[in-house]
Amino acid sequence: MTLGAGKLFIVDVLHPELRGGWAWALDTAAPRHRVSATALGSVAGADAEFPDAEGLAAGAAELDRLLAAGAEPLARAAAASREIARLSAVVAVSLAEFARCRPAALFDRQPGERGAMSAATRAARPAALTEVSEWAVDEVAPTLRISGAAAGAQLAEALVLVERLPRTLELFGRGELSPAHARQMVTVVGPVADDGLRADIEAHVLGLLEDKTPPQLGDCARRIVLRRDAEAAARKLVAAVRERGVRLHDRRDGTATVAIDLPLPAAAAIYRTLEAHAEQARVDGDERTKQQRMADVVQDLILRPGEHGMPPVTIALTLVATLETMLGGAEPGQVEGHLVPAALVRELGYAFSLMPRPAPHLDDLPDGGTGYEPATTRAQPVAAGHDADHVESDTAAGHPAPRVPSTKPPAGQQQPASPAEVPLPSPGARPESSTELEPGPVLGPEPDPAPEPGPGPEPGPGPAPGPVPVRDRSLSEWLSWAAARHEAAIREGLAGAAQAIRDGVWTDGELRAVLDLGALMGVRDLAGTGLAHRPHIAIVDQLRGSLVALTDATGIRRGAALGPPGATDGYTPGAELDRFVRLRDRRCRFVGCRARARKCDLDHRREWPDGPTSHDNLCCTCEHHHRLKHQAPGWHFDAADDGGLAITMPNGEVRVSHPPRFGTDLDIPPY
Repeated sequence: MTLGAGKLFIVDVLHPELRGGWAWALDTAAPRHRVSATALGSVAGADAEFPDAEGLAAGAAELDRLLAAGAEPLARAAAASREIARLSAVVAVSLAEFARCRPAALFDRQPGERGAMSAATRAARPAALTEVSEWAVDEVAPTLRISGAAAGAQLAEALVLVERLPRTLELFGRGELSPAHARQMVTVVGPVADDGLRADIEAHVLGLLEDKTPPQLGDCARRIVLRRDAEAAARKLVAAVRERGVRLHDRRDGTATVAIDLPLPAAAAIYRTLEAHAEQARVDGDERTKQQRMADVVQDLILRPGEHGMPPVTIALTLVATLETMLGGAEPGQVEGHLVPAALVRELGYAFSLMPRPAPHLDDLPDGGTGYEPATTRAQPVAAGHDADHVESDTAAGHPAPRVPSTKPPAGQQQPASPAEVPLPSPGARPESSTELEPGPVLGPEPDPAPEPGPGPEPGPGPAPGPVPVRDRSLSEWLSWAAARHEAAIREGLAGAAQAIRDGVWTDGELRAVLDLGALMGVRDLAGTGLAHRPHIAIVDQLRGSLVALTDATGIRRGAALGPPGATDGYTPGAELDRFVRLRDRRCRFVGCRARARKCDLDHRREWPDGPTSHDNLCCTCEHHHRLKHQAPGWHFDAADDGGLAITMPNGEVRVSHPPRFGTDLDIPPY
């Protein structure tokens, strides 16, 4: 590179261990110039002197001294943190003992008495404080010099910890759990109602503690609770959705925070939409951060809905779920990396028309006689262009009809729009076989026909008779209509089953969900669906929980190799390899980092081109930890013997990071 007349510079190569701790200076004393390394802090300007070997050695020695000197205060901080945890356990035990000395039965007025706590206030209290006087908080708050809300939360956490989580309290008292770890156990495991189940879950989670950060421990506990107490998790989700709302928090600095409590998928969709709008709003010279642009977008969308002029955006949410979950299992899924109950995963599938919602059984219908409006439910096709013969038939009287090819009417023949428009047959009559019905408003069975009128003048034209309102139906009409429907369903089911058996496509009701899921996984035309791309099928090692291959139904049909994508010749991985690595890692691979994979860089563990661009040499690292790897002195990232990522800290401690396992409670493989 020419620097002037006859002047070149040559870059000296430093050992990687020292590269991050040096700055570059240019010596212009000779025609041939070398860019040399100067210890940080020794470069005063562009005309700094060229350091000799003694100066380089002194700089390296100073760097080593600082790295070693930092280990001792860090160890003292760790010891102090353990002592803080031990003392925090003492605080929790003391608060629980205090709460037992303030029983609500003796200190508070009982419900119904004049001046007693209102029902709404009582319902809003934490469950752990039900038997504790409402005035206990007012003693704790000034004593500990905290707010009333913080005092109530601390009292509730102390009671749950002491009375419901004895193993957690034991580790907490020994300083082996931080207050943040204990809070995760209180929040996630504490609410489990069954004592035996809660004890089993607590032991299971604490057995997996190792070096997990509080968020990692919380995710581990949440997965176990969602799987082993799925019904309670679903009830908790329903209760949380009922408490959705918008809240305003004053930040005391002239600004405020508007918080919206929503189901996680909806909240994630809103956040991603704001991100997309903020990205569109970025222009050259705009010094606003992304978060600032998102805040401005919220103001424009809400306060000036007709003036913002923002173009519509399309966002995609990533849903990860096992096939067993989609078929009714209890294994939780993930939305944008967040754990959600299995019931919510299936509801997302129904809401976005990824799978047809199952028709209700008779036992699931509400009681109430004529107050209920019966409806004929037909499952909708998963995707436009998909074979419409694979739709569910009507279900009547608890007898699911087999899945059979559709019997569409001939061209030109009009089919009824809803069962409300079909005349009710008289008792004992054999109704005609019905074809597939389009969903429509159902007002109930038609009334019995009126008796034949006697001779007389022909009546003049009058308004066409319409459906009779539900309130005018008699119980006998409903029973007659239901019996006719039941008889027709049985006859059609038997006829369809016989034909399906002859065609070799018969399946019973339990396997219809499998066919619905198969239709989803095999969809080719995305038009009319909520899919951003064809669903991917993750082939997972069930023993280790590791990702083996990522493909789709088309790849399976064409016999594509079931394994990781091949290496890329260049530096940048191909689309399939990129997708595979991000799904495998799901987060930044630095120990304890929670950055989402979609925001991470794909880093070569062994530098390219010395290392290949392949799945076993790539890992997700966020921007910060990517820079740490290449710039921070004393840090080393290497491949571990078991295939993990070995991270050596400046104090010599080695932490090994593995991709999180699929469908298990552990974060690392069982090597």
